[in-house]
Amino acid sequence: MLWQNAALLILMTCAAVAELPVLIEKPWTGYFAGREDRDARYKVSDSGRLEIYFLREDEKERRTPDAELRPFLREGEVTRKFKKKQLTSSQKPTTAPETVVFTAAYKGGAEVTVTYTFGKREVWFAAKLKGGDGKSQSLVPGFELKVKSVYSSYFSKKDFSDADWRAKTKGQKMVFEFANGDSLRAKLHEPFAKYSSEEAAGFASGVVKAELKSDALGDGDFEMVLENGVTAVFKPYGDGDRMARNGTFTFVQPSKPITGNWGYLKAD
Repeated sequence: MLWQNAALLILMTCAAVAELPVLIEKPWTGYFAGREDRDARYKVSDSGRLEIYFLREDEKERRTPDAELRPFLREGEVTRKFKKKQLTSSQKPTTAPETVVFTAAYKGGAEVTVTYTFGKREVWFAAKLKGGDGKSQSLVPGFELKVKSVYSSYFSKKDFSDADWRAKTKGQKMVFEFANGDSLRAKLHEPFAKYSSEEAAGFASGVVKAELKSDALGDGDFEMVLENGVTAVFKPYGDGDRMARNGTFTFVQPSKPITGNWGYLKAD
């Protein structure tokens, strides 16, 4: 009986450890799901983050993603990112997903179900909270979108002048649309501080759409569109000395829970 009880204990312990299975074939090795279209490669990691790599003429993939969407659960001022052992899914690893769905379980019974739906050169995303041990009013799901520096190699060049930056990023920009109806077209060689002061009301109301137009992305543009009352707070990297550094968009569920998509990311 002793060995039977020990075996039962081991089985119960293994069953309690949740983790998404992963692919073994390249270039998806170690990821739960992957998809590629004409302009970008999309990867869903075993910790739930969505990584986007823009495809360039040399067809080489960057070591770090050009954009990265991370789901999280916020309780008051505390933000809890998803961990591998929290996640479960009824789906198998795939290299041709139309929809990817997984759930993160937290102590107290709270569960956040995340859905990524892939379309033509775009991916829709959503998060839904369930349960919470009577604390669901203080729990809020959200996403953090990091858009990497499009000219990271140039920031290491101390002798790169303002004129050099103007020439390198000529005609390239980030376009913002805000919840208060204002909009902003920011040149990539400019410092973020200039625009944040001029468009303070817009940034304070929240970003509902952002578009990055840059030669560093190849022939395409990158776009984020938020819907159903979702707004984002934009924070530039470092001290925001150049818009070309890009930054992080953070957005959480509005006071009224969303039943559909939060919005979409598009590489076009």
